[in-house]
Amino acid sequence: MNCSSCQREFEAYRSGALPGDQRTKVEAHLKDCRKCMEQYRLFVLTERVIGEEKEVQSNPFLQTRIMAEIERAAVILQVPVFTWSRFLKPVMIAASLAVAMLAGITIGNATGGAPARQSIPEELALMDDLSLESVVLLSHD
Repeated sequence: MNCSSCQREFEAYRSGALPGDQRTKVEAHLKDCRKCMEQYRLFVLTERVIGEEKEVQSNPFLQTRIMAEIERAAVILQVPVFTWSRFLKPVMIAASLAVAMLAGITIGNATGGAPARQSIPEELALMDDLSLESVVLLSHD
């Protein structure tokens, strides 16, 4: 029996589900192979830790105390929702919009507004138009 086939049989060997001849082969291999014996010990230890972890029960009093503390905190922190959502929230939104608009107007006036547009000479306007047109269209063959 090789190491990989022995390691595949660990679970059946541990539970006692292996037939007699397979069981003796696994036991003989475990006696001869130090690596597989360490793997088997690790397998048994892992199963024991998982089994103990499944048995751990939570303290029912802990859950009761936590829920009572949550309910107590909810009562203490209760804010009248009617006042905030019905009146204060819309008033605060409107006030912040008014302040933002006033700030924008003030900043715009302080900088002097947009510069006055100067008229562009007609020659420059035509030069820009000529640069956009194709030379082929302008040639008369």
